[in-house]
Amino acid sequence: MESLLLKYGYALLFLGARFLGALQIAGWAARFYMLVLVLRPVILRRRQEAPSAEVTRAVREHGRRSLSAFAAQEDKHHLVVAGGRGLVAYALRGQVAFAAGDPLCADADLEACTRDWRSHCRHNGWTPCVYEAAEEGLSVYHRLGLRSLEMAEEAIVDLGAFSLAGGKRAALRSMVHKVTRMGLVVHRPGRAPRPHA
Repeated sequence: MESLLLKYGYALLFLGARFLGALQIAGWAARFYMLVLVLRPVILRRRQEAPSAEVTRAVREHGRRSLSAFAAQEDKHHLVVAGGRGLVAYALRGQVAFAAGDPLCADADLEACTRDWRSHCRHNGWTPCVYEAAEEGLSVYHRLGLRSLEMAEEAIVDLGAFSLAGGKRAALRSMVHKVTRMGLVVHRPGRAPRPHA
């Protein structure tokens, strides 16, 4: 009986030591995984930057919307898509990649650019979102599996034809006079003519 106890006792001791060693390895693996989860937002902040000449070219050639000017700002990531025929400017908020308007590309390349950007987002675990997408491109977005939600409409004012005269503008004219009496003054600085590039 005593030899049987010694035989199984050593086996149990050996198995117990292996179990405790496996627990230690699992503990270190869990610590490493937690470290990766904690540092993931820091690691993913590495910027996706296109060359600044490429960003400038895309905005100059394809910037037709009001958000196109925001696409060139330094707070955005810039991703060259569709083999260099387009550019997507986006910002990350949590796990959502917000594109600043449609991709800057020719109309014929919109689908290819959107497909590349969407696959880039999926590769990184982000949800793609196009802020202020043009109505003309909605069919392309829907075809690629994106949904649309109308939040507002952009007002475009022809400043050359705009006037405060008339009954339609009475309330606006009243507000202008009110803020003028309060001391608000708006100065429009002179602008240098834009060189043709």
